Amino acid sequence: MHSQMLQGLRNLLSTREPETRPVCAVIDVMMGWTADVFKNCEVPIVGFFTSGACSAAVECAMPHGPLPHGPPPLRDAPGSEKMGPLNPVINHTG
Repeated sequence: MHSQMLQGLRNLLSTREPETRPVCAVIDVMMGWTADVFKNCEVPIVGFFTSGACSAAVECAMPHGPLPHGPPPLRDAPGSEKMGPLNPVINHTG
């Protein structure tokens, strides 16, 4: 399916004069497979991240190399003591 869409995008961009091509392509990172077509047609690309602010913040906060003092200690989440044990026994006798 991607190959058909890529071919359609190539056809659309290749039939336009350079001055009538898009000024910029704004693409979601999940549509990154379109980037090469825009690059080949010399259309600048701006990407955005749709997974949400939370996952973007997590990725930014993650270390991008070895930690200088080893991994951080594991801690319980605030309020988790009210939830009981992590692996409760489930009664399947119904």
